[in-house]
Amino acid sequence: MKKIIGLGISFLRYLERYTKTDMVYLARGGFWLVLGQIASSGAAFALSITFANLLSPDSYGIYKYVLSINALLLIPTLTGIDTAVTQAVARKFEGTVIPGMLTKMRWGVIGSFASLAVSLYYYFGHNTTLSLAFFITAIFIPFTESLDIYNALLQGKKLFKTFTLFNSLTQIISVGSLIITALLTHNVLILIFVFFFSNTLLNGIFMVISILHYPPNKETDTDSLGYGKKLTGLYIVSLIANELDKLLVFHFLGAASLAVYTIATAPTEQLKGLLKNVQFLILPKLAENSHRDIRQSFFIKTWIFGGIIAVGVVLYIIVSPFLFHVFFPKYPQSIFYSQLIVISIVAASISAIFYTYIEVKRSGKMLIHFHIWSNVINISSLFIGIYFYGLLGMIIARIISRYFVLLLTAYLAKKV
Repeated sequence: MKKIIGLGISFLRYLERYTKTDMVYLARGGFWLVLGQIASSGAAFALSITFANLLSPDSYGIYKYVLSINALLLIPTLTGIDTAVTQAVARKFEGTVIPGMLTKMRWGVIGSFASLAVSLYYYFGHNTTLSLAFFITAIFIPFTESLDIYNALLQGKKLFKTFTLFNSLTQIISVGSLIITALLTHNVLILIFVFFFSNTLLNGIFMVISILHYPPNKETDTDSLGYGKKLTGLYIVSLIANELDKLLVFHFLGAASLAVYTIATAPTEQLKGLLKNVQFLILPKLAENSHRDIRQSFFIKTWIFGGIIAVGVVLYIIVSPFLFHVFFPKYPQSIFYSQLIVISIVAASISAIFYTYIEVKRSGKMLIHFHIWSNVINISSLFIGIYFYGLLGMIIARIISRYFVLLLTAYLAKKV
């Protein structure tokens, strides 16, 4: 076995002459990240099938609506700190992890109060279900996302195997809990509680295990927390734009239409998970080499990666009707929408890598330009699309905005 592994490593080193890439690092890290994505996608797919077949479209729509609003209520937990801490750990400032977590918790209290305000809004609007749903989210907001910062430690230290194991277990156990709950009851409030409780508990367990097994050193980078807050400020409008489509569908077209939209966009959401793993893989490498010139081959490799994604998109368009008829028989209207939206994943895959490059370079000016222009196009196109053309307009708006972002990130990455 050792001989086979040695031959494999030798072959990868040989390929480096032509790819100009650390192929051993890519193979080791990429293997575990892809394995984790398979587990994550499998769990999410199983949950989608369960909810689509057991819950009514209205209940499923309400569930997705609450999670979308929750994503916005998590903004005060300073999501940008995770990226900043990952970069700090990659530069050996591992002691930044705990201060980062505590900072996220303190700021997360603001999100809890905001969730309570939303709860009261729906209470006085005589919508008991949504009122209780946002009361539940208020309890968990300061903790769920803050305890998740152990991922920054593992990513920064390039512990992709452990990262994959912990995240896969979180997904499998959390999804398993939701599936069992859905089989026992169709009460959307119980499902929402199980979602938050299971994720918070698992994040807390893996946070403790990560600190005990991979104790961070005492070196801290206080500038990273400030940079993380700046990143969060830049992320705010993007986070709103990412959830805006679901909010607009819920309010303009209703909960049942949101269920149709959710099923249609589920494949692209899973592909977005793959893109995050690619970003996790390249982020520590780019952070380590932040003061070196990135060779032109970086951009060539990025476009090649986009070409590979395009092949997968074509295959999905071909097989998607069969998949929907088998697994989502209640949602035949989602097939065409799904085939359409998946086209945008090619643009999203390439722009995600370009954006990571800009982010690591800490080019504040470029990041500001990106978030202003990308969100202006994104938000305006969503409103125009759903107002004039309903669900189809929403899908087309998503495609247009993602290809605009591709052109914008390519231009800004070249300028950095």
